[in-house]
Amino acid sequence: MTTRRSLALADSAARCNAAVLVVAALNACSGGSSDRDAGATARPGSGGAGARAGEGSGGTVTTGADAAIATIGADASVRCVYPFEPTYEACLAAVPLTPDAPLTMQDTANGALGDCAAHASGPGGRNLYYTLTLPPDRYMRVVAAPVVHTEDAVLRVLAHCHAPLAQSGARGGRTSDGRAVVCLRNESAVEREVIIAVGRYSGEANDLTLVFDLSVGTPPSGGCEAW
Repeated sequence: MTTRRSLALADSAARCNAAVLVVAALNACSGGSSDRDAGATARPGSGGAGARAGEGSGGTVTTGADAAIATIGADASVRCVYPFEPTYEACLAAVPLTPDAPLTMQDTANGALGDCAAHASGPGGRNLYYTLTLPPDRYMRVVAAPVVHTEDAVLRVLAHCHAPLAQSGARGGRTSDGRAVVCLRNESAVEREVIIAVGRYSGEANDLTLVFDLSVGTPPSGGCEAW
């Protein structure tokens, strides 16, 4: 027999589960590991930290028509998991990327905290934003390479500027000279556009910025593993 007490307990448990997800995201984004080798990646549909990684640690991101964007808590669509109010205009003004046409000396001092997409390595302080069109059934690799190799880049892939969670991402480390690398694959039959956000790992503290070069390439047959 269902009692008021059992209903109340069930409701309380559900609320706690939602709260745990939000707290986990905040903890993951608030500092991460101090080890430069311990890069992290958030895979599609997940809210926590992914595998340890350095260069190329972002793995392959499948961005088909049914790719899901996970939410964190009941009102993730309206509540930012970070302790700041994002300047969405910075993300919405994203610069288009062209394969095999690198952008050099990009400086996040000219950027902003322009989104709330949670990621295991955090947003990386001020970000610069770019759009990338993924051709149908193709792989593309994005590399953010810091000019100063001891400064680690954070690269996140967003479905759109108001996404509550990054689809994937990576951060640089000692073994990659600070480079953050992500491989993307569009499995759908139509073009898809994603947002590429780049910042400095742990840049939230003391408003640290990053100067980096950004490149997009199309790997040979076999995907990014064959590059």
